[in-house]
Amino acid sequence: MNSADQKSKYTLLGLVLICFTGLVMLLLMSGAGRAQSDSNRLVAVGVEATQLQWMNSFDKIQRVVGRVESAQRANTGFELGGVVANVWVDDGDTISAGQVIAELDTELLESELMQAQAAVERAQAQTKLAQSSLLRVQDLVAKRVESQQRLDEAQQSLDAANATVKETLARVNTIKVNLNKAKLRAPFDGQVLTRHIDKGTVVAQGQAVYELIATGDNDVRMPMPANLIEHVNLGEEYVLRSDNRDFQATLKSIGKQRRLATRTIDAVFELGTDNPNILPGDLMTLDVKITVPESGAWVPLAALSHGVRGLWNVYSVDADSVSQVTPRAVEVLYSDGQFAFIRGAINADMLVVVSGTHRLAPGQEVAVTVVTDNDTAERQ
Repeated sequence: MNSADQKSKYTLLGLVLICFTGLVMLLLMSGAGRAQSDSNRLVAVGVEATQLQWMNSFDKIQRVVGRVESAQRANTGFELGGVVANVWVDDGDTISAGQVIAELDTELLESELMQAQAAVERAQAQTKLAQSSLLRVQDLVAKRVESQQRLDEAQQSLDAANATVKETLARVNTIKVNLNKAKLRAPFDGQVLTRHIDKGTVVAQGQAVYELIATGDNDVRMPMPANLIEHVNLGEEYVLRSDNRDFQATLKSIGKQRRLATRTIDAVFELGTDNPNILPGDLMTLDVKITVPESGAWVPLAALSHGVRGLWNVYSVDADSVSQVTPRAVEVLYSDGQFAFIRGAINADMLVVVSGTHRLAPGQEVAVTVVTDNDTAERQ
């Protein structure tokens, strides 16, 4: 190959290298342009910010749960022991005051009653005899045929006979009372919660036969921590909730000692009789408002982003139309599901971003729109 051909070859190779270098430069400039375009779009992100309103305390709601119970509840049974002859009501039955709900076998009592009534008749006959004897002795003493001592004896015999009549009548009355007590009657209008015995069961004196609850008046027993008891007052009305319905109730009593297991104190609320849809055993809730003396500010939950070591971040901005976001570590003291009360690296009147925080990075430039958060202002 002569020198002219070699020169032509090197010239062609140089042109190829120049073209390749130019192509690489074009690609790099194109990537830089796209990066600059992306950067411009990032700066163009608009955010809304609101001014913090500093507070020296905040109100939080603490919810307690209680159970509805009947104002009257009784484990009722016979005052006498014996064999159960009949049970007239069962679980869930409605009862009225004075209704006979169970009976004992009274065969033995009826026999004793017949004996006592016969004893009364005998005592009354002896009384008549003693009275007749006294009249005769009085006549004889008047005629000086009998002595005064005989008259005294006749009078004492009549007094003893009268006492025997009273004793036997009292025995009859006692048996009749026991016969009446052999019928177990409902102490109030209500419902049978549990029947404990069956017909033919031998029961002891005072043994529970039925568990009864009264209908109409209902109470709500709420175990409350000691720090909440001081926020409720006897005689005041409160709103209790059950199944998304509100009920007016009056606090009628507060316990004088703690429950050993839960260290709580019972507060009893009276519901009254105008709540037919509330039954014993239903659960109800009460929201108690507590003022906490802590300094900080309310922000919407959307203003928070995850921080480190259990803390959260809010982003602060300047009042300029374009500003850089600065993360501020804060602690959430309380949240009601929509707002959070925070404290930390914040101060009064600081502008914080309240929307779109998930799109932000520390130091990023944003377009700021200052808004007034009416809900937050009302919450404060």
